[in-house]
Formats: sequence, C-alpha cells, structure tokens
Amino acid sequence: MKRISYLAPLLVYITAISVSVKAENQPRPNLIFILADDVGAESMTPYGGSSWSTPRIDSIATQGIRFVNAFANPSCAPSRAEFLTGRYPFRTGVVFPTLPNGPLALEETTLATVLKNAGYSTGLAGKWNLRYGGRNGASEEEQDAHIEAHGFDEHRTFIGHTIVYGDPSVETNFVPYQLNQWACDFISREATNDSPFYLQYSMGLVHWPLTATPLNPGATEENSTDAELYGNMMTYMDNMIGNVLDTLDSAGISSNTVVVFGGDNGTWSRIYSTFNGEQVQGGKLTSKDTGSWVPLYVRWHGVVTPDSLYDGLTDFSDIFPTLIEIGQGVVPNYSVIDGISFLSQLEGASTEHRNFVYCSDVESRTFVRDKQWKLINGNDLYDISNSPIEERLISEASQTPDDATARTTLLGYLTDIQYREIIETGADSDADGSSDYEETIAGSNPTNNASFFGIESVDIDNGFIINWQSVSGRVYEVYWSTNLLENFQVLETNINWTFSSFTNLNDSPNAYYKIGVQLEE
Repeated sequence: MKRISYLAPLLVYITAISVSVKAENQPRPNLIFILADDVGAESMTPYGGSSWSTPRIDSIATQGIRFVNAFANPSCAPSRAEFLTGRYPFRTGVVFPTLPNGPLALEETTLATVLKNAGYSTGLAGKWNLRYGGRNGASEEEQDAHIEAHGFDEHRTFIGHTIVYGDPSVETNFVPYQLNQWACDFISREATNDSPFYLQYSMGLVHWPLTATPLNPGATEENSTDAELYGNMMTYMDNMIGNVLDTLDSAGISSNTVVVFGGDNGTWSRIYSTFNGEQVQGGKLTSKDTGSWVPLYVRWHGVVTPDSLYDGLTDFSDIFPTLIEIGQGVVPNYSVIDGISFLSQLEGASTEHRNFVYCSDVESRTFVRDKQWKLINGNDLYDISNSPIEERLISEASQTPDDATARTTLLGYLTDIQYREIIETGADSDADGSSDYEETIAGSNPTNNASFFGIESVDIDNGFIINWQSVSGRVYEVYWSTNLLENFQVLETNINWTFSSFTNLNDSPNAYYKIGVQLEE
C-alpha cells in the first residue's frame, strides 16, 4: 500500500515584491551579511554562552533582533549555497560530502545576482567555497570567474574551504585582517555612491585549524589549550566585526544599513562551551542541534526594535527572500524557493513565519524539526525540548499520542518539500518571447500565474492519482525517487497538457514524485 497521507498544497511563487509599510518610507538600505565560520549558537553570550567574549557581535543583537531558533546545515558549503539561492541542498546539488563533484551551478540564481539586477553594488570578502578550489582542482582564476558569474562585482577571497591564516606576528600579513580591511574599504567607497550596496563578509574565522592571532602571536597547540586558542580567535573575530561597525559609523551610513550576523554551521567538536551552566560539545557535521543551531542577529535602525527576540523557527534559506524583499528585488519564479521572508517579523509581527526547518548532514541524513521534535531520515523521532543538553530518541513502540502526531506531521513536511520540486525549461509567463529565467536575470518581472504549477494533491484511495495544474503548450514528465538525495528517474514522459493527472504511480513504500515540464515542440 502506498504510504502517503499528506495532500501537498498548490505551489505559490513570489514574483513581485511589495515593500512593507514600516520600511517603505525609507530609501533602500545597504545590506551586509557577516557570516562566521563554525560558530554555534550555544557559544554566544546572548543565547546563554559564557565561555567566550564577543561584545561587538553581541551589540548587533542588543541593537537589533535575535533569532532564538535559527538553523543552518551542519556543514559550510551547503549552508552557503542555501542562503545564496533560497533552495535546499538537494535542489542545488551542493550536498556534503559530494562537494568535489561540482560547483554551485551557474543556472542557480543567487542573492547577489538578484540584488545586482535591482541596482545594488555587490561585494564579497572572504570564503566562497562553492567552486571547490585549491586541492579540489579549481584555480584562482576559475574561482574568480565563478564568483563573478554569480553576481558579485568585486571580491577578495581565498581558495578552498579552510583559510590559510598567515603570519599572526605581523597583522598586515594575517589573512583575516586583510579580508577585513578589504571589506571596510568596500564600505567606505560605496558609502559615497548614490546606489545601495550588498556586502557578503564570509570571515573564515573561526574555522579550524586552531591558530594564533595578532592578539597572541606566539601561541601554538603545544603551549596553549584548545580553549585558549579558540577564545583568542573568537576575540579577534569580534574585533574585526567591530571594525566593520565602526566603518559604518565613520561613513555616516549606519542608520541606513541592515547588518545581519550569522553562523554557517555548528561549533567544531573539539570545542566545549559553557551554555546555561552546562558544558556543551560542538556538533559540526552531525545531525545534533549543536551541528545546525546557529546565531542569527539583524540590526536595522528605525525598523527593528532594539533588544528584541523572535522565537519562531528560522531556516537559512529564509535569508534569500528576506534580503531580496528589503532590497525590492524580484524573487525567481522558475524554480522552487524554499525560503520564506521574515521581513514582517523584523518589523515586529507576532506571528511565526514557518512551521519547520529542514537540514541535511554529512552522512546524507536529512531531518526536519519543529521546536519540540526532530525527525531524521523520515524514521527516527527525537524529543529535543531539552536540546542542546539532551536529545531523546522515541521509538514507535513507546511513543505517546503526541509523539505519534509529531511523527506524522514532520513526515508530512518532509514529503511536502519534495512535492514542491519543479523543473520548468523555457517558461514564458507573459508570452513576450523572453523566458522567465532571462527576464528575472535581467531584473524585470515575469509575472503571470499561467505558468505557476506544481503537484496539487495525491489521491491514495482512488488509484494513486497525482493532480496538478496544467498549462497549454506544455509537455509534462513525472519523475520518482525513493530517496530525497538520489537522482530522480523518469516514470512517464510526453504527457500532453490536456491531462492534469497521472495514475501509473510506482507502488513503493516510500516514493517521492515531482513534475517536470517543457514547451511543446
């Protein structure tokens, strides 16, 4: 018997952005996303951490809003691809540990590209890690071309996923300092221009290896503990972010610059942080909450209430539509966007903008979670109400009715994620001879509901019927897979647009389906 008990809703894609009332009276703000490396939420003071001192970073939270339940992926490249595209790793193909198989595809539309098309100058300082350079084969020239193809006008980066820190005894030779100086120079230069800017400052700190900094240039792993080295790296990172904040003040643009601070994944497992009086081990690369629970702060003077909290779930994919909405750009409508904008929450809305978050770890485990439960690979249910101190596995034999409801609900979310897959080649919503893809890349609006389609429902009791909205002039294909991360196989092709249902489903116990479409030849 087919085990699908969830009716997937009709897909609705955001195409045109209308700016909210509170922000519309202000000029479009500059946007800065500061991304720390290997910094989990449990290590930060605003979340209850007490091992490390980061007062300048903390000030972003106290002058803005702190996201209590923000989650990235447990490894860096998938998280970076996710916030840049608003799409989950299995859609972009940037799934650890298969990273050397290919870069972030040029067909993916990034945050930088959309903002650039909306009139923003774009800059990238620090870690890219989406071209797999260095020991994975890409040259500096190839990485530069890849970065520019994804929308960045200017950049100062390093090759690979691990920063080569350089000589800490001379600060100007220390790579994190060089990247910081480039970022501050970019801000100063752009402050004199009429158009707004977007800066992605991917610091590289505090990624392993543990290293000395200009604050302790003689420190080594032989004469210092892990905690001492990591603590100095955290302090140096805080100083560098302080430089960015000071540069905004000096340039006179703090009042019209949105500053976002986040972490790309959890803390390295060699690091223990004191969290609410308990010792908590970092969980990077794992499906534990300490692998994906990250700090996220947003400062936006005049819009965000200082020292405020948002307790709702927040997914790393949400950064993409949120910053596009703030910048009045156009969210692509030709591919699935998993992110949901939290602009209303920045403005103080009490409602929560999503019901779940989705992640995938380095063992190809996928998991969905809400605030109390986590479901891994569609099977293992955990009570995470006491996370990160404890995560309790719940067997089906011992589960309560509430546990069983949670299991069904989370499985429904996981199923919905896959139902939302869509492949649309050559769609031309407004029938002007230019495809939606071309128009969105060009910064124009391809809006027309005629091309919005997706799996509308799955009828289990009447022959396993998939229903979807069909569009004249299109040929559809049905794909299926038994695993979200596997390649989908074609189940049926050349389905004419006059049919909007398909009954020949594969009767496997756990199958996922998606609809593909192309223009009729």
